[in-house]
Amino acid sequence: MTPTRLSEATALSRRSVLRLLGAAGTAAAVAACRRPGFLSRPEPTPEIKDLNLLVAEEYLFLLEFETIEGPWSEAYPYWPLVVHESDLDGLFNQASQAAADGSGAYDGILPIPMPTETQNWLDFELIQPWDAHLEEGGLPGADRIMEGMDLPVREAARARGQQMGLPINVSSIALAWLNAPLEAAGVTEAPVTWADTMLAAQAIKQSSSLIPFDRAFSPLSDLVAMIWSGEENPYTSDDHIKWDGEVALLALTWLQDMVLSDLMPENERGFGMWMQGRTAIMTSVDLHGAVANTFQGAGNAGFATTGANMRLGRDSAKAGTPFWANCMGLARGARNIEGAAAFGVWWLGPDNIALQRRIADVAPKPAYRYVYEHDLMADAKYDWQRTAMDTVRASVPLRPSTTFAQELAVVSSWMEEALDPAGYVPAQDALVTAAQEARAVRGAAGG
Repeated sequence: MTPTRLSEATALSRRSVLRLLGAAGTAAAVAACRRPGFLSRPEPTPEIKDLNLLVAEEYLFLLEFETIEGPWSEAYPYWPLVVHESDLDGLFNQASQAAADGSGAYDGILPIPMPTETQNWLDFELIQPWDAHLEEGGLPGADRIMEGMDLPVREAARARGQQMGLPINVSSIALAWLNAPLEAAGVTEAPVTWADTMLAAQAIKQSSSLIPFDRAFSPLSDLVAMIWSGEENPYTSDDHIKWDGEVALLALTWLQDMVLSDLMPENERGFGMWMQGRTAIMTSVDLHGAVANTFQGAGNAGFATTGANMRLGRDSAKAGTPFWANCMGLARGARNIEGAAAFGVWWLGPDNIALQRRIADVAPKPAYRYVYEHDLMADAKYDWQRTAMDTVRASVPLRPSTTFAQELAVVSSWMEEALDPAGYVPAQDALVTAAQEARAVRGAAGG
């Protein structure tokens, strides 16, 4: 795809579904909040050299990348920003192709979900560590970035003892619901636990034709999240998720009961029905709240979320919730690694809060504490993101694994068997077999 020098761009390709999310300009706010020269320019003045970023088109649109060029070029006129666009699914392949031909086409890449995809990027030698740029003696202002990054978020972006990504925003699993159907069903308190959710779903079934409860991105948003909600440590001693543990059995049995009671579809309907306002309660990536607002035109009164994973027990979040950091990576073989690292620290630093608020508006949640402490984030509509980050800070991070996606696929296939009323497989049988096959997948990959 032809690279775009942002100063020459008139329009960016945008997926039709994301077009509906809308975008309000933030250029004026960016200019007002940027403190000129907060990153000291290196001396002597560096050679003029393009800064080539490979960016998923979703992030170009959602984060209004075109508003960044002006402030960036003022601070770093010798590193003109050139954007190479990819769809999110093609990001890895496009980076791999550049590495294979040795072109050094890209300096920075974003977003890379970490730790869920870290190992793949490392195994193919597509990214390099940030440590030299973030540690003492590295980039000016980097110390403030590191101080503002909570330890679990920092750990999510680490591998092999090094910082492999600079977090942009944090995604986590949370429970959300539409207010109107819950109120109509007489549900007066927000669901917190599995039991609360089942009772609310039962009330909705009796009072409306909506799908009472559903999930998107199973098994991450249901079985995995439920394991996290009931285990102090969701991993075995040899770093496998406790797929066949006691909490997993309780979780899959609960899901079976929901299907058999017609409170949840056996196969997830996901975002489609949620965006149409036809699903009342949803466990999913916490972006679902912002998506529901926009597609239903309901405003903040239309949906609610605490930003928290539903719990097994009311008094303890246990391991919290599965979360991952969407990160900027430094491309291995980059021709302008200094520019890429400086861009990341400049863009995500505490003097660019307006840009961080854009993340909070469309792609929750900003990764740094100083964002939530700023006056620009005082609006109550951001409160659920603060609560969600409190949950993340107390959560057990996912662990990097090359086979994570394959293991999820194995578990998902056995969950489908267990949730199919026509071909019922006992929960324990499904989980024991799923755990064995997940281990075999890891073993075959040498893990």
